Amino acid sequence: MESPAKYISYDFSYLRQEFLEIINDFSEGLRLEKVQNTIGKRLLKQIQSQISQILTRLEADFVLVVIGDFKRGKSTLINALLGQSVVTTDVTTETVTINHIQYGSESKIHVCLSDGGKIQIEAEELKSEQLSSILETLPQTASHLKIETPVEWLRGVRLVDTPGTGDVFKRFDRQVHTYLLQADAVVFVVSALSPFAESEQTFLQMSVLPQDFPKVFFTLNMMDNIQTEQVAERLLK
Repeated sequence: MESPAKYISYDFSYLRQEFLEIINDFSEGLRLEKVQNTIGKRLLKQIQSQISQILTRLEADFVLVVIGDFKRGKSTLINALLGQSVVTTDVTTETVTINHIQYGSESKIHVCLSDGGKIQIEAEELKSEQLSSILETLPQTASHLKIETPVEWLRGVRLVDTPGTGDVFKRFDRQVHTYLLQADAVVFVVSALSPFAESEQTFLQMSVLPQDFPKVFFTLNMMDNIQTEQVAERLLK
């Protein structure tokens, strides 16, 4: 009998405290008259604004954005990471949505509207046919789905499941770009059946690489469809 999987956890509170002390010391230095005279009011204001943004990001959840072309298995990957079927794999171009997945004491799903409203739906209503009917009757367009689930590793993490990077992506271009600007890390999903299509290469070069993320992970999905080790090795390279 196999032993249950073990998970390693880390306490980063000491690193957080050390970082805050560095920021505080830096902020104190900016208050010195000789420093302000040297860098000038304009640059001082920019630096203070950046410090404020850093502190805001520090208080916010870690944002992990999953991107990739349509039908590359992003939802299947996310469900595997969560250890349960949280997002549906029964998706059509009409029912594609941006999904925010985060920790909740119980499972809840809300359709969030562009005007700030929201409506709660049941898990079975995520199925393509039912979701399509719901989206059609809404008074405003849906900005995203907010999905809460009691998965422990999601505490302090917001997982963002985005639409495909091809034609479907164009409907969400501005929104996804905003998420990329806020991302702490990115998972780029490609398919072994069609690795790095032209639309994926373009999206990677134009939208992902210029952001200079500290962490970009590439996942080659659907490798179980590859028949030989030689082909698999070539695809990975």
